[in-house]
Amino acid sequence: MNEETTRAGCSGCPGSGRRAAARGTVPGLLLACVLSVLLPPGSALAGNAPNPATAPAVSPAAAIEARYQQLGGPAGVLGPPTSPVVAVPRGYRRVYAHGHIYYSPATSAWEVLDPFLTYYLGLGASASALGLPTSAAYTSGRGARVQNFYQSRVYWTPATGAQSVYGPTLARYLALGGSAGSMGIPTITEHAGKRPGVRVTGFSSGQIWYSPSTGAREIRGAVLAKYLRIGAEASWIGVPTGYMRGTSYGYRQDFQHASLQDLHQRRAVYIRVPFSTSVRTPRASDLPYTYRSGCPVPPSGLRMISVPFRQFDGDDHWGLIVVRADVVSQITLVFKYAHANWWVIRQVRRVDKYHGSDEASMAADNTSAFNCRKVTGNPYKLSQHSYGNAIDINTFENPYVTPSRVYPPGSATYLDRGNVRPGMIVRGDPVERTMRGLGWPWGARWAYPDYQHFSSNGR
Repeated sequence: MNEETTRAGCSGCPGSGRRAAARGTVPGLLLACVLSVLLPPGSALAGNAPNPATAPAVSPAAAIEARYQQLGGPAGVLGPPTSPVVAVPRGYRRVYAHGHIYYSPATSAWEVLDPFLTYYLGLGASASALGLPTSAAYTSGRGARVQNFYQSRVYWTPATGAQSVYGPTLARYLALGGSAGSMGIPTITEHAGKRPGVRVTGFSSGQIWYSPSTGAREIRGAVLAKYLRIGAEASWIGVPTGYMRGTSYGYRQDFQHASLQDLHQRRAVYIRVPFSTSVRTPRASDLPYTYRSGCPVPPSGLRMISVPFRQFDGDDHWGLIVVRADVVSQITLVFKYAHANWWVIRQVRRVDKYHGSDEASMAADNTSAFNCRKVTGNPYKLSQHSYGNAIDINTFENPYVTPSRVYPPGSATYLDRGNVRPGMIVRGDPVERTMRGLGWPWGARWAYPDYQHFSSNGR
């Protein structure tokens, strides 16, 4: 018997099939029919096929005894009985020296032996999520021993022990070939994920994630390794919403908030989001450190742009930048061309995350725009950032030079502009070229260059 095999019904018995359902045949009569097929001729309980008009319903004790005799009775695998037939959740049970037999009209009588029995009892037996057994144990792909239950299947190997697979995850697993398929043998029983409603099951060659809104989706190989490395379902990309599919560049799998793309040419997997932005007007409470009464532009004249960018590790992330309302389209265009051309950015955060400190923001290699403040190094002059029409990009790779020092500390190595490294702005690259096309002068032209700085008026 294999995983795709289902037990045959009593299609040849009187009163079976759709006609029986239409006539409302008593289930016990069908059970008697099953017993007549399962039991060998001459068995005390086998007899001839019952007459539907006169055959009595089979009792739980009789059904359990019939299965016991099939297995060899006291001399068989179960040994002698050690309890009477008793009612248990969802059905009936009898205990034997080496196992149990469970019965219900819906599932028939089936034995549970070790190694499954210990696992089954540990979960709560028939009261557990497994329900009652619906088959005997059998061998499946890769030598796994399997037993079917009403709401699950349990797989066992010496290396993995007993592990159960349930519901939609089981359906997907079987569609992929079960233990003989691409996922291999279950290694971790389904368990709660790191987000509400998410269930996770581990296999020797992958994992399956399930949620009510996304269904059961498997992840394998390099994509799985990347997903686990970033935090799996607890990460910002969420749970998988699609299956892995081949592309011209390798493989892609979609998640709730991004995709993972396996780029064969680069031999790496990256987080990807399509370029799109959302814009809203900030409240004063959004700008607790960068805005105060008397600043030249009130919150109503500013906009917060949620924008994707490509980080130094090659992954896409989301950032938030605050600019003046009338330069939103221009700043968006710069990020769009940077993203499209693999031009990397460390991070994009409001300077409020650094309590309004420009020096702290620069030290964090942060890309930002609006910050109502004085010029760093010149407390007598209002910074152009106070107007929301200036932006600083990759502040560590593109230092700000004053007569007395270089900001941020440690960035002086990047004053050698001929030694081009990732994140540095150079003439003709996607950022500088786009800014120049928009008419935003670059601070690199100043006597004391500010390589990170662009503004709409050149200040």
